[in-house]
Amino acid sequence: MRITIGIILFFIANISITYSQSEHVHIYHSVYPFLERMYNQGHYEGYPLNDLPMRRSNITNALIEIDKNQAELGSADKKLLEKFKQEFFISDSKTYTLITSETDSNQILFSGLFSNDEKFFYRNSNDDTNVQIMPLASIDYMRNDENCALIANLGFRLYGTIESNFGYNLQVTNGTLFSGERSVANTIRKYSQNIKFNVYQDDIDFTESHINYVSRWFHFNIGRESRLLGAGFGQRLILSDNSPAMDVISAGAEFESFRYKFVHASLLAQPNIGVSGSHIDIPSKYLVTHRFALTPSWGEFAFWESLVYSNRHPDIAYLNPLSFLKSLEHALRDRDNSLMGMDLTVKPIAGLLVKGSFLLDDIRFEKIGTDYWGNKTAYNLGAMLSIIPNIDLIAEYARVQPYTYSHFNQNNSVVNDGFVVSSYILPNSEKYSFTTRYWWGGRYPIELELSYLRHGDNIYSETGELIRNVGGNHLEGFRFDVNSQEVKFLDGNLEEYFSFALSSGVELSRGFNLQLYYRFINTNNSGEHFIRAMLRFDEF
Repeated sequence: MRITIGIILFFIANISITYSQSEHVHIYHSVYPFLERMYNQGHYEGYPLNDLPMRRSNITNALIEIDKNQAELGSADKKLLEKFKQEFFISDSKTYTLITSETDSNQILFSGLFSNDEKFFYRNSNDDTNVQIMPLASIDYMRNDENCALIANLGFRLYGTIESNFGYNLQVTNGTLFSGERSVANTIRKYSQNIKFNVYQDDIDFTESHINYVSRWFHFNIGRESRLLGAGFGQRLILSDNSPAMDVISAGAEFESFRYKFVHASLLAQPNIGVSGSHIDIPSKYLVTHRFALTPSWGEFAFWESLVYSNRHPDIAYLNPLSFLKSLEHALRDRDNSLMGMDLTVKPIAGLLVKGSFLLDDIRFEKIGTDYWGNKTAYNLGAMLSIIPNIDLIAEYARVQPYTYSHFNQNNSVVNDGFVVSSYILPNSEKYSFTTRYWWGGRYPIELELSYLRHGDNIYSETGELIRNVGGNHLEGFRFDVNSQEVKFLDGNLEEYFSFALSSGVELSRGFNLQLYYRFINTNNSGEHFIRAMLRFDEF
């Protein structure tokens, strides 16, 4: 804790303060669904939201462009645009701080606490350097048919930019289970992935951070943060937040009609010995991704490749940001797990956006059209319609073939700490989803989602021993000595899930948000209700 406080004081004491925006805005910010809607309607000509998070400067520029077309917006969109213009300091915004500075001298106590103005612990902003420290807090109540859980979180976010080019962000939260059952909280993926909460049966701590260097067309980033990469609405086939946040080094280039991104990430392999602590033995494991994207006015077309390798130090061959991973894998004795694919985003008319992705894990061309186990692919296809006033309609289909993401060497599966890095559905699965968003002028639209998921799981004994492998588990690869070379899609223990989810929220006053979520899920003719209510300051 002393080290953290020291870092904060260092930034406050040593920054010659101004305002530019090279830091990232986390992927859970409510501005992203709004930007996607505005992009679909043609109110700004930026890139489709296939690579998140975005830099704050890019979001600011998008909002400025949307503001120029304000006459074409509906009343609800105009109202929400004004909220984001205030938050991103495009319009005149009054700020309140706990600790005053030369640029922000309004003290928050007490009149400003529940005002509709921006609130910070500390803020100092001049021409091209700035620093902001803001509180993060939440009270999270969850209930299913049998039990409930109440969790409170408290923390802060330190972010800003130094001399226009260097952005930084540090987000730290700590929470505790005040009452109820941990099993209820584990319905939320983020809680279920927290080692301290589940293994040690203790409190909950999260941290995400990054530093970001931007110079004209070039950018470099290192940090731990949740990322989304790939075309889709509810699915991403390159990177998603399905797994815990990864530690990543990335670099890239951005031009008017071309974008390139290189990612080298550190993953957590399955432990050889133990679960956690000083005696655990976890092999080294890494993910490499290259993505080349053409960005014409009608959308985006991208080719990408990924590779997972393990049990050795970072390989210099894979640290080269400009290479062809499949050929490198062969040259390095074919030890690793390579994938490739493409994604396409098309906006044929204003108000209609189509996105699709295809992932190729492995294939034998002479076996195409058969049930050969090694034809491991995944794809998703979706469309978003935004021509009805204040309403978005989104439909999407996703499918992952058996054994996809798995590997002969379990450490080379496309998995981080037991969770698939990309798709939200497991191998040997398909999902149909339909989403309706009603934009009423608040920060959070009223959202209704209907989905139907089918998954063919491997067959296990009552003691958990694998009886039959049908490619339904990302951690259990194909074995020539025991598995059939033919596998039918959705074979095995068929699980069917139908879910109905309704969510929305309201900003009670600037920064204070009340969000509500209800879900009914029917699993193999057994239904369960789940309710979540969260009061929080800021989104995280």
